[in-house]
Amino acid sequence: LGYSYELAAADKGYWDYAGHRGRAALDLELPYETGANIFMEYFIKNYGDANPMTGLSREDKITTYSVGAGRKFAGNVEVSLNETYTRHASNVNIYDFERSVFGISISKKF
Repeated sequence: LGYSYELAAADKGYWDYAGHRGRAALDLELPYETGANIFMEYFIKNYGDANPMTGLSREDKITTYSVGAGRKFAGNVEVSLNETYTRHASNVNIYDFERSVFGISISKKF
C-alpha cells in the first residue's frame, strides 16, 4: 500500500505536472511452489500551462491493474505469467488510450 506526490518541472510549462499516485499490492504464497500477485495503481496528473497544439491544460487519470502467477520447478527454474491492463484517460485525445499486455517469463537462478 502506498502513496506518492510527484512534481515535474520541464523546459516547456505545458509538460510541467503535479500528480498523486496511490497503489496497492498483494503477494500470495500458494502450495506446490507457486505464487500469485495482484497490483492496482491510480495516478492523477494535472499539467501546468495549456498545450500550444490543443489550447488545453492536460489532465490525465491513469489506472493500472496487474495479476500474475508463477511456479518454481527443479533446478531453480521459475515460469511466470502476467497480465497488465492500463486505462490512460486524458482530456487530450492523443494521450487517451487503453492497453493490455500479457507476458510469459522463464528464469533460472545460478
